[in-house]
Amino acid sequence: MSLRPLPDLTNSEVMAKLGRASALRNARLDAIHAMRDAVVRLQNAASFDSVELPIIKDCIERIEKLNELSSKQSDSQNQLDQSISQRDD
Repeated sequence: MSLRPLPDLTNSEVMAKLGRASALRNARLDAIHAMRDAVVRLQNAASFDSVELPIIKDCIERIEKLNELSSKQSDSQNQLDQSISQRDD
């Protein structure tokens, strides 16, 4: 097994990009885990629809919002990459 190389810690742009990506990924996982927990409680009859459905809806809304933010970040990064490559030419 080979390890991935360390990111360039001196490059602020790269580190900011990695930080944003990590924050989005962690927030997405939190929403997915909360939704999973709500569904499991429903499956096990340990709770009621009236309690769990709002939680599930909130989780779905959060994931949709994170998808929008992730898409905007990708678009911004693509524009930045293009401008950098044009300067290099």
